[in-house]
Amino acid sequence: MILPLMMMAISGTKKALIPESVISLARMEIQVLASYVVVMTVLGFILFDSIWND
Repeated sequence: MILPLMMMAISGTKKALIPESVISLARMEIQVLASYVVVMTVLGFILFDSIWND
């Protein structure tokens, strides 16, 4: 579950370190990382009560 996230972060970092790079080169990596944050936040809100009460 963490491996694809790490791969996207490493790929985005490589693209960011290229001197002539623009933000559009890392668009896919940014979208994957942002969607991961959204999914984990929503799941945290949904599952918090059931985990906390057990």
